Amino acid sequence: MADVITTMTLADARRAWSARQHLGDPRAPSPALAELVGAIGWVPLPVGAAGYLALHARGALTRRAALDSAIFDRHELSVVPGPRGAVWLVPTAEAPLARAFAVADHASREARLASACALTARDLESARDALRAALGAPVTLEALRSRLPAAVTRSLGDVGRRAGSPTLAGMVLRGMWCLGEVQRLPVTLRLDDERYRYALEPYPRRVPSAAEAVDLLAPRWLRAHAPTTARAFALAFGVAAGRAQAALKPLKPRNVAVEGFATDALVPEDFVTPPRGEAPGEPLALLGLRDPWLDAHPDLVGLATPAHARAVTQRAHGPGPAVVAQGQIVGTWSWDPQARAVSWRGFDPVDRSVALRVDAQAESLGRLLAELDAVPLHSTQTLRRAVGSDTDL
Repeated sequence: MADVITTMTLADARRAWSARQHLGDPRAPSPALAELVGAIGWVPLPVGAAGYLALHARGALTRRAALDSAIFDRHELSVVPGPRGAVWLVPTAEAPLARAFAVADHASREARLASACALTARDLESARDALRAALGAPVTLEALRSRLPAAVTRSLGDVGRRAGSPTLAGMVLRGMWCLGEVQRLPVTLRLDDERYRYALEPYPRRVPSAAEAVDLLAPRWLRAHAPTTARAFALAFGVAAGRAQAALKPLKPRNVAVEGFATDALVPEDFVTPPRGEAPGEPLALLGLRDPWLDAHPDLVGLATPAHARAVTQRAHGPGPAVVAQGQIVGTWSWDPQARAVSWRGFDPVDRSVALRVDAQAESLGRLLAELDAVPLHSTQTLRRAVGSDTDL
């Protein structure tokens, strides 16, 4: 094992981030999809295409069907509500951990709405009973709405719309989905299909408390993103900074000073700086909207200059799409649905050998995106507003 690290160059930190996010040597074998998703700290899904993009960037996926099969046939991966009111791709075994954050968020939201709209415990229970009776078989929201009594689908007014739950039924359905009592499946069983059917979950699993989940996830997060900070961990899961620090403390992480960081970063006790590789193994990837590697770095510190960070950040929707080479963001890319091709541009002149490798990645990614029904990578109009919008009734 290497000597204790007290300082780290930015280049060393970037190699570590790339290696831990499986964006390293493209010649290295890729783990199974569920193992990979767990190792990189889960995949946020602001759009249906995000899961395909994240796995393609890591050399684990070239065709759409491979991920769809892992989710809907083999059930190794699950799409569930999770931290920060978002939808996540997670290993099925870890789905209750992700749901724990959604349950805590929903409980707070439900309490506010119940108070603002004068809802009683009987109102909530009646809505739940009506939903369970109507969900005997997989059903779309439109069909579900037609099966519910008017009292259950009543509007919660402006306060409900602002909270992402415009009706009583929508709010209660959202809670049932967060708890895992209800399944939400794409109509065509494809991750890129954002038309859904709902059904009762025959074997719901216990969801731990958010406090338990934070403690269980702390060591995985540190392994996936070191060198990192308690602040980054707190932002990733929407918890207080003090709670994040308390979860990390039992792991006895080591402090390291990373070039360009305002405060020390944390690494696991057994952390070793990845060795410098040969040129063919230098990481290069085209990352999608809110890729886990980008999502874990607040303001993209260490990954890009402030100007380049602004260029790849889409207002309220986070970073991406981005071209990454040698551990830093060097440009952006876009998809032309008419030409059915990916194009990219560098912020600064790019070495010819790197440009040729980016071209090859763009061609491969273009073949994958051509298989998808919808690729809303850049339009904020088609991005999910959060978990609540997926259960509008």
